[in-house]
Amino acid sequence: MGKTLLTQWTIKAFQQRGLACGFIDPEKTYDEVWFEATGVRAADLIVVRPQNLEQAFDLACTWAEHHMDLIVIDSLAALVPKARMESSLEVQEFMGLQPRKIAEGLGKLTGTNMDSFILCTNQLRSKLGVVYGSPDEIPGGRAQKFYASYIVRVSRKGWVKDGDRRIGYNLKLETQKNKL
Repeated sequence: MGKTLLTQWTIKAFQQRGLACGFIDPEKTYDEVWFEATGVRAADLIVVRPQNLEQAFDLACTWAEHHMDLIVIDSLAALVPKARMESSLEVQEFMGLQPRKIAEGLGKLTGTNMDSFILCTNQLRSKLGVVYGSPDEIPGGRAQKFYASYIVRVSRKGWVKDGDRRIGYNLKLETQKNKL
């Protein structure tokens, strides 16, 4: 909850400084009206809906090589490898393919000679059978934690009301990693 809103605020801040922004939308949830309502200039935002994980990272690398200032991937959990898209659901040989491909994509992206700010969102999922410790995990493997300079956990904490009418909600932002 709130991860896309956080990306919108970031895009708005970059645009206010006259910087170029791109939004990679594998979830296919981009809504121009909503982005405009949060202060994003949609006419100045490049939005792409990739068909697969590889296409998303190839595009992000191309943008980075051409010095796009902000590249948003919303979200890593929605990226599906091309091989998985082209296969039957019964095929089991693709176990761990998404985390491996995300690790490759992040490695390629961070290895690109660039000065772009890369903002990737993800989701929390629950591990099955966890007795001790946190059952929360992020889909796409552990490489994300390695490549990230900054990790912020976003959660919704209660409604903002005007009388009985809900007009918004409070977000809790918790920094989990900070190399900046």
